[in-house]
Amino acid sequence: MFADRVRINQLINLGIAPTKSEIRLHLSFIKGINDDIPENQIEQWITRLIEGNQRTKYYSHQKFQDFLFANREKYNILINQNQQI
Repeated sequence: MFADRVRINQLINLGIAPTKSEIRLHLSFIKGINDDIPENQIEQWITRLIEGNQRTKYYSHQKFQDFLFANREKYNILINQNQQI
């Protein structure tokens, strides 16, 4: 899928050469797909993305961080809804 290739290229622009499992984690997180990824893995991934952006200055720091934290909230809401079913 073209959109996924763009998302992976964005990781490369942040200086991250993702493994297959990191690609799965990233796409699940960004797309809001519940893949039973532990919350601590999501937090570690967000930290890695922020650190990559701090090194490369690819995105505005504050806007990028706000985007990631908003996605984290959406992802957590999705997981909580699925656990209640």
